[in-house]
Amino acid sequence: MLDIPELDDIIYQRLGRHDMAQCARVCKKWHFVAISYLWRDLTCLEDSYKRRLSFCNVVHEDYLREQRRRKLQDEGLAMDQSIQDHPSPLSPLSKYGSQIQSLPGPLTLRHAFASHEPLFHLFSLCPSDVQVEVLRIRFGDLSLVPGSPWKSIMDFTFPRLRQLNINICFNRHCPGISKLMGLLDQCSTVLERLKLDLEVYGDQIEYDDKMEEQTEKEPNCWASLKELNLHECTDTTDTKRFWPWLFRRCNSVERLIVDKCYGIFQSLEQGMQTHMPNLRELNLGCQQGRTIGMTGDVTAALLSGPRNGWRALRFGHETLFGKAAMDALANNFSTLELVQTEGCRDLSTSNIIQVLRSCTNLHTLGLTNPQWNSFYTIDARRFIDQDPDTGSLVPWKCERSLKVLKVTINGIPKPDMSGYYVIAEAYPGQGREIQGLVYDRLARLTNLESLWLGDSSFSLEISLESGLGKLSELRSLKELIAMSFKLKFGVKEAQWMTEHWPRLCRLGNYWYGNEAHGWLQEHHPAIELMKG
Repeated sequence: MLDIPELDDIIYQRLGRHDMAQCARVCKKWHFVAISYLWRDLTCLEDSYKRRLSFCNVVHEDYLREQRRRKLQDEGLAMDQSIQDHPSPLSPLSKYGSQIQSLPGPLTLRHAFASHEPLFHLFSLCPSDVQVEVLRIRFGDLSLVPGSPWKSIMDFTFPRLRQLNINICFNRHCPGISKLMGLLDQCSTVLERLKLDLEVYGDQIEYDDKMEEQTEKEPNCWASLKELNLHECTDTTDTKRFWPWLFRRCNSVERLIVDKCYGIFQSLEQGMQTHMPNLRELNLGCQQGRTIGMTGDVTAALLSGPRNGWRALRFGHETLFGKAAMDALANNFSTLELVQTEGCRDLSTSNIIQVLRSCTNLHTLGLTNPQWNSFYTIDARRFIDQDPDTGSLVPWKCERSLKVLKVTINGIPKPDMSGYYVIAEAYPGQGREIQGLVYDRLARLTNLESLWLGDSSFSLEISLESGLGKLSELRSLKELIAMSFKLKFGVKEAQWMTEHWPRLCRLGNYWYGNEAHGWLQEHHPAIELMKG
């Protein structure tokens, strides 16, 4: 477009496919450049059946044209002189197939063809360094008969594969696990993500020792593998030989996801400590599942796994968490940057306050419970965290680093409310006093960018009378999401926010439709207001 390829790369990397398609319609010069970028990444075909079908029609037409050409050539038929002088134009695939850099999963395309041949035709036109986005295989896919179409697809795919999802159940006397090991050993250094749904049952799983010995001569370490996802992985065998074999190849793994697993934790702990020096992120049970077999001691063992400490930890609502796990967590306070929990068991308010007090580099604390569509609840007086002797606020080491806080600060007396669950004031003005201290605590988080307060009628009022004005130094704040019906938020609060928070771009969610909403729409329409 600019006759400077480096600038074209910078421009088109920032454009979506729709914008690139629009550029391709401007003129011939723009079309020539834009269309080549559109052909580079075809992974968008994974998400659109209509787009996938259109592309497969292009491939099929090009395949049939190539078949006709070869037939004429094989039969030795001379072409008409006029055809030689005016050859038919190249199809889009023949023109731009050499530009393809990323393909969707081959099975995504295979089902759109009546046979394998058009798919193999597409493979033949792609450059040798093309990458395949994702492949999902099940037990039947391990039957790799030499010369079969499926084996040809695997031979093309595995050396180019970026993400592999495996869902297989092995029963007693099943030699297929050795086939799986041989197949995994074909993965090249471009593999980035590996997800295993692998269940191994029985006391006598047969291994092909010759195959295992062959793959161990030169272990194929996946240099680009950043994410290992163990979802519903169960092993009840005595030997459990597959897991050490797998973990020896995971030297580059940075993110570990564990969910619904049983019988593999000892091998996993050893593998983390011995073979995963770059491991920095752990996700336990945050895939809408339960961490079966994961006791508090297992959680503690996994938290003790990395050599250089965890940077990011995510806990599902069924993750067990006890004293041993908290002791292991404390060993990571110097490295922790993100802690996110969906209300995991036994992770108490005291534990959370200890994290806030001790983590120097913490930038995100997300305490939510998606099962109940709510946030983790902390009593306001615990959140204030006053020194019992002096009454002053205990310093938190994350006060300058924290950017995202998602929590419900509850337990505030509201004398203007009535009902069974209303918290009575011990003395007149106690509710406002507590809210003022909560605002004092929030005011110390001077680099906060996102503050989410959960759904509770007994959490903070968002009003100047309750202490909102103490947050005037939070000038980096971009969004304030509060979901209580008792916010007492009006036009004067909206005016104050827009004056003191210059980067504010989002508010929510029960403010939508009130007077402040109308004022914001008129004076600051760029601020997004979430609907209740």
